Amino acid sequence: MHLSQNNSTLQIYSVRIEDSGDYQCEVSNQVSSKRSDPIQLDIIHPVTPPSIQVTNTSVQDLMSIFLTCLSNGTGISIHWLFNTQCLRITNRMRLSLNNSTLQIDPARSEDSGDYQCEVTKGFVNKRSDRITLNIIGE
Repeated sequence: MHLSQNNSTLQIYSVRIEDSGDYQCEVSNQVSSKRSDPIQLDIIHPVTPPSIQVTNTSVQDLMSIFLTCLSNGTGISIHWLFNTQCLRITNRMRLSLNNSTLQIDPARSEDSGDYQCEVTKGFVNKRSDRITLNIIGE
């Protein structure tokens, strides 16, 4: 941390989680002093792009498929995309409690296409690379 020459600016270099907390400034003269309201500084871990784990990208029609969104983030929300659009969940799809796993059972040819997962933390969104599923008819 570094204070400017007149002590009016506090700079924090290489900010870390430990720097989170309340910050205040105080001004004073020979007669009195006043302290500002506290400002809360929250340092959060950056959101890294997730990845999708799938056992097989080419499966037979009517088989079950599991797609898992892998992220090292905490306090994130997970959303799924199909062909770059928000995934519309059908009666053949189930999501795990935290949305990290998408199950399609049974898979049909109309489920073929590009899948992505997106993690969100605060105002930051990160998307996985696309995984292309190919559902092969009998």
